[in-house]
Amino acid sequence: MSDNFLAQLQAAAQDKLKAMDTNRDRPIKPKSGKNRIRILPSWRGESDPTFSHSFGQHFVKGADGKTAAVYVCMDKTYDKPCPVCQAIGEGIMRSADDVTKKILDDSKSSGSILVNALVLDGDQPNTPVVYALTPTVFKSVLSIIMEYAAEGINILDPENGVDLIINREGSGRFDTKYTVQAAPKSKPVNRSVLSQLHDLDAYVDQANSQQEAKALTAVTGIAGGLPAPSTAGALPGASAPAQAPAQAAPTVDLNDVQMADDGLGEVLEGSATQAVTPETAPAAEPAPASAGGMSDDELDDLLADLG
Repeated sequence: MSDNFLAQLQAAAQDKLKAMDTNRDRPIKPKSGKNRIRILPSWRGESDPTFSHSFGQHFVKGADGKTAAVYVCMDKTYDKPCPVCQAIGEGIMRSADDVTKKILDDSKSSGSILVNALVLDGDQPNTPVVYALTPTVFKSVLSIIMEYAAEGINILDPENGVDLIINREGSGRFDTKYTVQAAPKSKPVNRSVLSQLHDLDAYVDQANSQQEAKALTAVTGIAGGLPAPSTAGALPGASAPAQAPAQAAPTVDLNDVQMADDGLGEVLEGSATQAVTPETAPAAEPAPASAGGMSDDELDDLLADLG
């Protein structure tokens, strides 16, 4: 058994495990009204000031308006090019009707900022949760942190820190308003909660090729068969593959590994497709001519006048 086969098997198995990981609870968000929370320090250790992580997800809609795929937004999460964002953008530009554009627009990712926090007015006030803040709310939190730091107070400190009160009013994407303020009085937090902090680096690490392909298929399906953008190097830490010679890559006999046909085989098969040389590549069909969004009748009239 070649080292190349084992490397492919290991990568595919790891990717499959990510796709099957359903243990991540969805982040908690502020409920309507007042929310008393305590933001906790870094999950990386007390010497690391990092206490938050950017995060975004695409909830890709199908033609029926229901969610067809969920996938991490590489742009909002890692500040890297996102193939799903690219596909959605291309779909909106090429769509001719407002219904399709609306479905694609709803599939865009709205980023949030994740922190470890105690929901002090919740059912488990001593259990850290992954808490999601809007960028606007997070800016207010940062302002409070800097204000107290100027007075020598670390509001994230378990013993001497400060509770925050987030007030949420309204509903909907554009009609929700938040205000953030420091609580007049705060109680110390037991340091034992620090052993229960969520690893936010691991939490946001939700990129895998199977879910990405599912999201892109959903986008291109509703957008009318747009070509899926290249995903080379899109996953964190991935690099663009070297150009393969113009010959068939070695195939993997899935019968030799005796695994269930649950999608893992497809991943391995996908890594052994035949390279297409410029000489054998099919010629692209010419794109239909356009005239700045004119209708067929208007275009015929214009051509008649030019003739």
